[in-house]
Amino acid sequence: MCAVSPHVCDLPCSATPPPIPTPRTNRYASMIAVLGEAATKRLQNEKLFMVGCGALGCELLKNFALMGLGTGPKGFVTVTDPDKIERSNLSRQFLFRNEHIGGFKSKVAADAAKKINAKAKVVAKTLRVGGDTEAQFDARFWEKQDGVVTALDNVNARLYVDGMCVRHARKMIDSGTLGPQAHSQVVLPKLSENYGAKRDPAEKHIPQCTLHFFPNTIEHTIAFARDWFGGAFEAGAGVARAFRDDPAAFERRLGTLAPKDRRAELQTLRDGLRGAGFDECVRWARRAFHSLFCTSIKAVLKAHPLDKKDDQGHLFWRGKFKPPHPISYDPADPTHRAFVATASRLQAELHHVPWDPAAAAAAAQEPLPAADVADLDAAVSLTDDENEEADAAACKALWAEVAGLAGAGGGGAPAAIEFEKDDATNGHVPLLTAAANLRAMCYNIPTADANEVKRISGRIIPAMITTTALITGLVCVELAKTALAPPLPLTAYRNAWINLAAPMILSSEAEPPTPHPYLSVEATTEAAPPCEPDAFKAHPLYGRTWTVWDRLDVPAKGDASLRQLFKAFKEKFHFEISQLATLQGTVLYSEFHPLHRSEIFETVGMDTGVAKYVALVTDQPPQKTLDLVVKAKACGVYLGKLPLLRYRIV
Repeated sequence: MCAVSPHVCDLPCSATPPPIPTPRTNRYASMIAVLGEAATKRLQNEKLFMVGCGALGCELLKNFALMGLGTGPKGFVTVTDPDKIERSNLSRQFLFRNEHIGGFKSKVAADAAKKINAKAKVVAKTLRVGGDTEAQFDARFWEKQDGVVTALDNVNARLYVDGMCVRHARKMIDSGTLGPQAHSQVVLPKLSENYGAKRDPAEKHIPQCTLHFFPNTIEHTIAFARDWFGGAFEAGAGVARAFRDDPAAFERRLGTLAPKDRRAELQTLRDGLRGAGFDECVRWARRAFHSLFCTSIKAVLKAHPLDKKDDQGHLFWRGKFKPPHPISYDPADPTHRAFVATASRLQAELHHVPWDPAAAAAAAQEPLPAADVADLDAAVSLTDDENEEADAAACKALWAEVAGLAGAGGGGAPAAIEFEKDDATNGHVPLLTAAANLRAMCYNIPTADANEVKRISGRIIPAMITTTALITGLVCVELAKTALAPPLPLTAYRNAWINLAAPMILSSEAEPPTPHPYLSVEATTEAAPPCEPDAFKAHPLYGRTWTVWDRLDVPAKGDASLRQLFKAFKEKFHFEISQLATLQGTVLYSEFHPLHRSEIFETVGMDTGVAKYVALVTDQPPQKTLDLVVKAKACGVYLGKLPLLRYRIV
């Protein structure tokens, strides 16, 4: 029984290895010892596209920099991620620091990679990869890449990238984590099955932009409430403790923060040092209500007004994008009262203040002072520069107040409150329920009861650094294998499934793609599968199979007409086209459609250039290469599934 990982066992060993450089003369000496100098150089000249730059992406980019991937004269790494860095990212995305909060993940990570390896060539983009960015990530972009590594947090994005890799015949290595669990999969053109061949379970992670700005389900608002709870009652208590332990170190760290974050940190520190009386706890809860459900919503509407339109002239707020509306506190509303009551209770617990429910209920009836409302809403009406100036001025005043409180020795250290859903008496689930439902009301989302909130919130699983490090290491081993020459067989590659909680690490050989016969009769019912006609035996493609990597390729000199395409397709493959559609499902031609059987289409539509016709139907710019879904018949029989038809203007 081999004690060495099967991933490593598959790397070839030479009986007479060449002289190995030492780490003093070559930072890649260890890689050369294992892979050989030629394979190491191929990795250095690799052109790789990494999609996503969160926890997985940071670890992968660090590994790429250490491996020298993309550092050669022909190599580079392109990374894209539309998300910006938030404070919650710092615990699991180690290339980011406090001073990076608010910056784009891809740009900050690219700069960090260059610090790890000065020769690293990393191109940072801030675009989402999807159908709406195909103009930026077009065929030329994909064909420049040698391969793709995904570091994504949702299934739909993986499926899209997988589809583009299949379309352009590019290798892809996918990975993902869920708490202590992780997986990796190797996708090799022509050799292995693609990611979409087997579907993952429904995704459970919520993208950050959806969570904070565009929720459309109660799950989104519950996750938002849970995130706020962690910041308000779990993380904030450590600020005062850090100041008391080492004031000089705290001040140095404070200097690295942006003015907005420095102000928030100082406010938390000031509150922790001076302590909070009963009235301050209620006031804090009222301010939290106004900030979460009024001020923040006004900020979203300022950035995206109700009448905002996109570049195509469509309203921004449509479909799943539900336009929000701010909520003003109403003491007669039980959900409003529940939020203030439970939030002020936990704030009192945080600061060791005796709690009086009756007095709190009476205090919650009073309106929030106008000065507090003006203070909270001020940022919405200011420009970014004005906000930065206001934050800087506030920081000076807060720091002076903190210095006075520290000299007086006032205030006890606040005690962190960790979320516990299974304690019916601690008020955690009631607060989460009120916050989630108020957020839902802002976006006109149906609310949920406490049991539903408890069930859904219990499924939130944070990323684990150990899991991330392990799975990305395995990804890099598989990536290194692709640089070896001659190319390794499919049996040398490994897919991995990990559960560190079990603990369990499983690996298996990458699977070949599923073959399909070219000549299969279209099934009409599952109960009675069709029989194969004897006429098929004389067809040139009889007995031959295809996989997801294959295409029915039809090149054309200039933009051929539909009529010419149909003729060329029949001459080359001996198939008659019965239906043609785009990958998005837009039908371009169907022999059953009345319009497509009319004289008008026969005399006008059939003589229209294919690229021009597709552009008119889809309202997109003309493309020189088109992959189209085709249905056809052979020997007078309608066929089953066929490979995509690839139309190319050469």
